[in-house]
Amino acid sequence: MGNRVLCFLKSLLARTGFASIGRICNNTVDRGSFAAWTRADAKQNSSTGPFAIASADSQLFSLYHTEANLAFVRGQMLRYAQIFDGCSSILDLGCGPGVFLQIVEERTGIRGMGVDVDEAMVLATRSKGFECSCGRAEEWLSRVSLRFEGIHAGHIIEHLDGPCAIAFLADCFSHLANGGVLLVRTPNWENERVRNRVFWLDPTHVRPYPLPLLVKMFADTGFTDIGTSVEESRLQDLAIVGRKPGGSL
Repeated sequence: MGNRVLCFLKSLLARTGFASIGRICNNTVDRGSFAAWTRADAKQNSSTGPFAIASADSQLFSLYHTEANLAFVRGQMLRYAQIFDGCSSILDLGCGPGVFLQIVEERTGIRGMGVDVDEAMVLATRSKGFECSCGRAEEWLSRVSLRFEGIHAGHIIEHLDGPCAIAFLADCFSHLANGGVLLVRTPNWENERVRNRVFWLDPTHVRPYPLPLLVKMFADTGFTDIGTSVEESRLQDLAIVGRKPGGSL
């Protein structure tokens, strides 16, 4: 994957507004970003799109992951799919009803696999034709020896305490092929609405992870070509992408 992935990531950072690692060194986070995603954009992208979504209202223990909110979430996910262009194997940790897997398959033709702790979400993902396992992401990673060229971990890390989050990133790193890409997305504690309300709509949330801390954790894990973004949405979710060194793709 090597040089090809490096060139791709640099190009992607420029196109999508991810900040390079060099722009975060002084504890500043570049917020200049993806094209604005509004609820109207999400509605247009989803209600007439090709993806049939199983009801998210059945997702256990969460008031955030609802059917009404899912269209907005999918509108955000659409932009991230391009990060996995060129990947021949993709894992979606915390896949929910399989929305991101559908988006990636539509864009790239690659049929990824998912993992989710909620059995109803696993069944919904399987009903769309994807392989999906039931279990906690970090526990599943510890049991398998598979490697992937791309891993998406959307809203997983905030469910883990510090030591478990460090171990989780290390497990993701070990399950990536050389040159593989990891994308982590998480709530933005600096956003007042998230801090005062939305973060607490999921009782399994443990702690937030600010971008400067995530950058340090990614770097210490061994990731290179680290880029970050703050979404231009009401909740301003955080995203960080990094590459495992090596590879010949």
